[in-house]
Amino acid sequence: MNEDSPKNVKLIDCPNCGTPIAKTARTCPKCGQEKPKQKASFEWVVYLLLIAIVWDNHFNNHGFFAPLISSLIGENSVTDLPAQKDNLNEQDIKKTIVTLREYQEVSTGMSYQEVARIIGTEGVELFRTTSGSLETVIYQWSNEGMGSMSATFNNDKLDSKGQYGLQ
Repeated sequence: MNEDSPKNVKLIDCPNCGTPIAKTARTCPKCGQEKPKQKASFEWVVYLLLIAIVWDNHFNNHGFFAPLISSLIGENSVTDLPAQKDNLNEQDIKKTIVTLREYQEVSTGMSYQEVARIIGTEGVELFRTTSGSLETVIYQWSNEGMGSMSATFNNDKLDSKGQYGLQ
């Protein structure tokens, strides 16, 4: 039997009318409804990567994930990234201060510049990727002792944020 025969086509239900349609179909042949774009898996990868980077940065001082991130984003390692952004060095990063109040003041939809203005300093760019027209950038603000904030921006709009140990 041919691999492309109708018996081998995986079907899903149209989210609008419930008609079974091919998983690869872009629209429902009955009602014309476009199938929702599947971006959840990409977002989960980005969020999980963010959590891993923040955890590694906070507890392992760029230990385990630095080589992995380096291979994913190019020749520079995670520890080299701060030097690329406004010539920050390790001492500058340790002086960065973010409070729980500032974290709570930041809200989704804000631009990177608005967030940096609230916090009072530029964040350290941890990750940047572009897929089609979507540019995703992850920044981190860390306190000298304990506590940090990370923010994910899609096309320069805050999409998600996370914090650990802020007071």
